[in-house]
Amino acid sequence: MRKISNDFKRKIVRKQKKIILIAYEGKTEKEYFGSFENINKNYNIVFAHDNHTDPIGMIKILKNKMLENHIDPEEGDKVYCIFDTDTNQEKNKIIKEAYDLAHKYSMEIITSNPCIELWFYLHYKYTTKHMSSSEAVKYLKKECPNYEKGKSIYSELLNKIPVAIKNAKMLEKYHLNNNKDVKYIEANPSTMIYKIVEKLEK
Repeated sequence: MRKISNDFKRKIVRKQKKIILIAYEGKTEKEYFGSFENINKNYNIVFAHDNHTDPIGMIKILKNKMLENHIDPEEGDKVYCIFDTDTNQEKNKIIKEAYDLAHKYSMEIITSNPCIELWFYLHYKYTTKHMSSSEAVKYLKKECPNYEKGKSIYSELLNKIPVAIKNAKMLEKYHLNNNKDVKYIEANPSTMIYKIVEKLEK
C-alpha cells in the first residue's frame, strides 16, 4: 500500500483547520492561551518560544516557525507576537522596529501596557490609571487573590471575558480620543489581547 506523505497529510489537515501561531515572553502567556486549545474548534494553536523576550528576536523565531509548520496568513492562518511594553521610554524605538518587521511577514503585534496582568485585571474593573507592572500585579491580586505568575487563571476569568473585551476597547478609544497611539508606552494602561481572544472565541 502506498504511504501518504507527511506534507500531504498536513495539507489535508489545513483544509479542515487554520493555525494560530503565537510567540510569547513568559510562562504566564503560554498557560493562558494554551487554555483556549480545548474550546476552539476552528483553529489549532501553535506556540513559538526560544527564550527570546525582545520583540525582534521573537519575530525571528516566529518566521522560522512559520516555515517549519507551513503557516501562511494568506490561507487564513494568524500569526501573533505578544509582549509587554513596560514603562521604559527606550522601548518605543524597539516597538516601532517590531511593527515594521512584523508587517513585512504578515504578523500582528499584540501589546499589553504595561503587562498582561492589565488584561486580567480588566475582567474585573475598568481603569485609566497609569500603572507600572508591579502595580498591575498588585491591583489584580486584590481582585483575584489566587493569581501567581506562570499559573493560568483562565477558569476564573472565563465568564468575565466579555467584560474584559469591552473594557479593553473602551481603553483603546480613551487613548485615541486623547491623541495617544495605543502601540506605544504613552498609552498606559492599554492592551490589545482582546483581538486574539475574540478570534479564539469565534
